[in-house]
Amino acid sequence: MRSLKHRLMLVFALVALPPTLIGVIEAIETSEVHAERLRDSVRNYAALASTYHHALIENSANILLDVARNQSVAPETGPPDAAACGDALARAIRPFPVYASLVLFDPRGKAVCGSDAGHLPDDAAQEEYFRRALATKAAFLSGYVRAEDPPVPILMLAQPVFDGQSALSGVLALAIRLDGLTESERFLSLPMEGVVYLLDRDGITLHSVTVPAGLAAGGLPPADAIGQILAGQARIFEARARDGITRVYAVSAVESGSLFLLVGAPKSGTSWADRDLIAQVALVFAIWVSGVLAAWLGTRFLVTRWTQRLLETTSALSRGDLSARAELDGAPAEIRQLGDTLAEMATRLNTRQGELKAALGQKEELLREIHHRIKNNLQTVTSLLNLYSRDAKNQSAMHALQGVRIRVQALALVHRHLYESPENRSVNAKGLVGELCQLIQLGSGVARARVAILADVAAVEIGIDRAVPLALLVTEVVADILGWAFPDGRSGTVRVSLAVIDGDDLRLGICHDGIARPMPADSGAMAQSPLEQELGAALMRGFAAQLGARSPSVAAGGAGVTFVIPLAPQPTAEATPERGDGIAYQARRGRGE
Repeated sequence: MRSLKHRLMLVFALVALPPTLIGVIEAIETSEVHAERLRDSVRNYAALASTYHHALIENSANILLDVARNQSVAPETGPPDAAACGDALARAIRPFPVYASLVLFDPRGKAVCGSDAGHLPDDAAQEEYFRRALATKAAFLSGYVRAEDPPVPILMLAQPVFDGQSALSGVLALAIRLDGLTESERFLSLPMEGVVYLLDRDGITLHSVTVPAGLAAGGLPPADAIGQILAGQARIFEARARDGITRVYAVSAVESGSLFLLVGAPKSGTSWADRDLIAQVALVFAIWVSGVLAAWLGTRFLVTRWTQRLLETTSALSRGDLSARAELDGAPAEIRQLGDTLAEMATRLNTRQGELKAALGQKEELLREIHHRIKNNLQTVTSLLNLYSRDAKNQSAMHALQGVRIRVQALALVHRHLYESPENRSVNAKGLVGELCQLIQLGSGVARARVAILADVAAVEIGIDRAVPLALLVTEVVADILGWAFPDGRSGTVRVSLAVIDGDDLRLGICHDGIARPMPADSGAMAQSPLEQELGAALMRGFAAQLGARSPSVAAGGAGVTFVIPLAPQPTAEATPERGDGIAYQARRGRGE
């Protein structure tokens, strides 16, 4: 979250989150309101649909009561005339096609007369509707019955008949056609997947209307829900139907629980907004995500792509490319102003850098000229020493002047290497010491064929403040060895080595294969060695101290001496100090030096 783009996206997401949550809450509340409205609609629809069935049963009961008071059906005395009774029954149901037949049974269940004299049932004594009406002396509506003649599904409404003395004289049985209950046009306003079922007290479907029409029993709730309906424990409920659709069901009892009208509508509703709460919530979050993406794209094209160009430009400037400029055509004014400021700063830095480079060049040129003049002056001193040595009256004075000349030449050599160095701050020890050994060879007057001075020096860069004591230290030790180790024309070799040890120190070793020189009994340090018995020993101590060398190790008989000189701490193996007061080792990789 450190980038501007991510932070802007986070800010937009946090700003858009409250209205998004409000939208989700409103969607949930809307869904709950819709669910409650759906329950009310189903409940009202069930009540409205049951009105027809209530009216049918009530009209049927009224017809039976009217017929029961007819003298042709229930005379005050004696049994009714079968023909007159049949005509009265036929006239009573003829206007209503929903009725299949009307029959009068005597108290024993034998048919007395009927609306269709040619199709009278044999005996009704074992029928439930007859026995219940006879026992309760009240009207009773049966469940599903399969009539034999005609063979159609029917409901039987039984009504007791009393004579003039209020004695039970028979039972009227009215057969109501179930197909007459199919008032499909009444239910054309059902929603898709809506269902209406008429159930008897045994749970048998007497009549159904579904949308689509071929749904049949697929819209019924599970068996346990139907059991609760028949037990009068369910009035409105939700259940997963047999076709897998969750519906809201409402139950309306008809004729005191003899029939049950079951109306169901899918819970998802009829409009797309109410069909699925998950879809509504997903839509709200999709709008939120779209807003976040729009913020991302907006910041990408309006802000971050310009800041990215500025970042690339600043990276180029940090690498030293002060000519880098950001292409900000079309960017906002604030971004362009920032780019212009950055360009102006780069221009000033470039100008300042040019001035500094020019000043540094002048300084380096001045230093080079100074070293060159010092070298020339030292050459003049050397020439004067040569002249004086020629006029020397004795051998001792001549040797002393030659020794001074060699040391002055060593200083001149250091300054020559310095002004020839590109940076004028350090010299390469390999070239310096190698050329120094040649200079000592020539200046000492000892022929190379007799005594060879060999150099094995690592590629070490040393600053001016340490190059001078190092060159003088080597000169003093080698010149001293040449003075006593090869007497009487003895031949041999003097070896000068400079190597890096343990990455932190330099080891300067000077040894020879000339004669041995006796050591005092308390030898063991340079202060007590034969090398200290002359002026050169004091100079060696001073030069070694300037280099920070630890106590030197002197071989037996003065056959060699070793100095351990610390290296200045370096950030990396290939770094050189910016000041000329230390020794730095530059690894010459791949050169075998």
